[in-house]
Amino acid sequence: MTDSSTLLKETIQDTQTVGTNVRNVNIFKKVTGKATYNNDVQLKGMLHAKVLRSPHANAEIIAIDASAAEALPGVELVMTYQAFPHIFPQRLFYVGAEVAVVVARTEEIAQQAVKLIEVDYEVLPFVMDPREAKKEGSPQAITKIPKGNLLKPGFIFEETPESLPNVNTWKEHKVFSEKNEKGLFTKREEGGYDGFGDVEKGFAEADVIVEESDFGFGLVHAPFMGNDCAVADYSEDKLTVYIDAQWLHGAKMQLALHFGIPESKINVVSPVTAGSFGGRLGSGAFKSNFMEQKAACGVATYTVLAVTASMTLGKPVRLEHTKQEDFLYHWGRGSFDTKVKLGFKKDGTLTTVELNSWRDITTGGMLIPHGPLLFDSTATGTMLYSRNCEHSKHVKKYVHTNGPGTQGWQGWGNPEIFIAVESTMDIAAEKLGIDPIELRKKNHMRPGDNLLDLTYEFCEEGHYLSGGDISKCLDEGAAKVDWQNRKPHTEKSGRIRSGVGVSLSAQQTGGEGLRSSTIIKIQAMGTALVSCAYADLGQGGSTAQTQIAAEVLGLDISRVSHVSHDTDSTPYTSYQACSSGTIKQGYATYHAALDARNQLFEKAAPMLSAKPEDLETKGGLVYVKGKPEQALPWVAVFLSMGSMGPLYDMIGYHAHTTTGGPNAAETGATFATLDVDTETGQLSNIKIVHAQDVGKALYPKAVEGCFLTIHHGVEASGHGAEMIRDPQTGKQVNNNWVDYPVATILDSEVEPVIVETPGDVTHPYGASGVGQANQSGIAPAIANAVYNAIGVRIREVPITPDKVLKALGKIKEAEV
Repeated sequence: MTDSSTLLKETIQDTQTVGTNVRNVNIFKKVTGKATYNNDVQLKGMLHAKVLRSPHANAEIIAIDASAAEALPGVELVMTYQAFPHIFPQRLFYVGAEVAVVVARTEEIAQQAVKLIEVDYEVLPFVMDPREAKKEGSPQAITKIPKGNLLKPGFIFEETPESLPNVNTWKEHKVFSEKNEKGLFTKREEGGYDGFGDVEKGFAEADVIVEESDFGFGLVHAPFMGNDCAVADYSEDKLTVYIDAQWLHGAKMQLALHFGIPESKINVVSPVTAGSFGGRLGSGAFKSNFMEQKAACGVATYTVLAVTASMTLGKPVRLEHTKQEDFLYHWGRGSFDTKVKLGFKKDGTLTTVELNSWRDITTGGMLIPHGPLLFDSTATGTMLYSRNCEHSKHVKKYVHTNGPGTQGWQGWGNPEIFIAVESTMDIAAEKLGIDPIELRKKNHMRPGDNLLDLTYEFCEEGHYLSGGDISKCLDEGAAKVDWQNRKPHTEKSGRIRSGVGVSLSAQQTGGEGLRSSTIIKIQAMGTALVSCAYADLGQGGSTAQTQIAAEVLGLDISRVSHVSHDTDSTPYTSYQACSSGTIKQGYATYHAALDARNQLFEKAAPMLSAKPEDLETKGGLVYVKGKPEQALPWVAVFLSMGSMGPLYDMIGYHAHTTTGGPNAAETGATFATLDVDTETGQLSNIKIVHAQDVGKALYPKAVEGCFLTIHHGVEASGHGAEMIRDPQTGKQVNNNWVDYPVATILDSEVEPVIVETPGDVTHPYGASGVGQANQSGIAPAIANAVYNAIGVRIREVPITPDKVLKALGKIKEAEV
């Protein structure tokens, strides 16, 4: 395989399809209403399932009587812990936990039968407030956790062969790292936190120390529109499952593991997906321990329930959530009491960073093995400002409450910490007498710098940033908001006051240690088929893969088709998450197309009396470079082989972080301008300018579209959309789109600024990840803009009017 840096030099220039705004390959069927979403799947003889959910935040089932439900005409199956103990726990830890499932001939019958099930609960004390959960004597949120509701830093859930349903085993995982001779972070050793150096020494040597605390980020919900739905069909020794998925082959693997079915007998199908925002990885809310151990990532509870019912009955079963049920799943955020301590030299050089962060991961979040306990808060402090920093320490702490499970949501774990770090950087800039942009320019990471904590694996060679120009992003964003004329809050008066704020943005791309494959078929009449299980969640990734193949093969994109929707027709592809799809999948697609093209050239070379390396192809023709008039059509080459069948090849791309070297990451800068009403506390006229270095924008329209997801981040930061739980009952108060208002283009203005500095050697066309870093900088940019407007600092988002008025001293806590 050719070295990626050489590939970059060969392919980055004068692209014809890559980098252009072609038509989205999926757009026609979407705008015409012909797209089949997962919720549209209908199978012959399909049954319908509905779930009975716990009304209590903490309870144990004493007895359950489903006889009336089973006797209802049209009911074919009732599943409870009595017959399915490996699926349903007797102990329930949040309002909405699964108690039973009814399968019937219609949804209406199933829903009627659910109401007939009688359950006797032992209701137990519960805790909803994470601060209360930390205190001694607080009710136990969930059983089998060491030392009450608190987890030591680095604790992760671990399956053991002796594990029984509802029994948790744990291991303590401590992280520390050392630098090699190149100054890159390498091996992991016992330490008890993420970091390097000696922070005590660093602060002792610092000229200026800035310490801030009490930062927090509210619970939010991933705003995908289509309800979660699974259709399972187990018949003739074959299991077919229709779900929305970010990782088709991962779901297949987890289903095989959980149900003991050979992978060759499973086909996972994901039709057009109605958005994701990190909420389609499958973990979701709390499951029984057995389910979580056997189906941790890629398969959600509702999928396991549908498959179990289908395998029991031998008929297709559909289980679709209501929107209220969807709000039990796919939560993110939930940080509180985050503390930041920074040490500087007099000139603004950042030398020491110490973070202490608390997360309310609720009962369900405890059981996600790969996060948030480890894969969390990965792009701040130790990575974002690793340029000059010699001493860094991040202690991560977690507390359990009786709420639904947390799940990844754009920027997994990072926005919670960015609000703290980037607010503190602005406080430091004021204390040091340095412009906030200049302080960031002096200290932000640059290509070649360490990427500590980019992933949970370390290696002997270390990792370094492979591209990105944050300073250029700062400059272009600053010009858009007229930063040079920004005035301090001390020069502002009147009821309505305007402010401008800035924050850096960053996100790991999630492609480390993962593998993706592509099959390219080139066909005699000058066409090609790209087969890869790329989960296009609306971000335009399928189009980008088609562009790459078309570019390599010299074809118009209309001559290239894309297959991606199921596991039977595609090779293995790892998950589409953390904005890594274009990078790891693009590499595989590029090489697969190159392989197929080279085979074509080898067959055509004797016919053109040339060497394969001297040939080119364009528009279904092969010719010697510089001699297009002597071209042969592809069909002539195929006929010379005595066959009209397609040439095809597959190539897998597998990149472990243990090999070290370059890593792509999202980097940029976010600016906010807004008005604050000092009488009502209301924020208005919010405008976000997000400048991000994307390396090479393969599909510019899609890149801009990814930036526009900022609207939801604005909502979480400044429009009051936060999941609210009743502390007296544990029930969710706003579990619908009416009471949980998602920000739209009517609520804020977003201006995307695409910065291109091609040169990222992790991708053949120099592309970097796009889609999540924009979420990291929104909250601190808005918070810093509010401070610039009125001179008070809001430390917890969403920034609601009551918080502004309290900060201004116009209302007291008891008045809220």
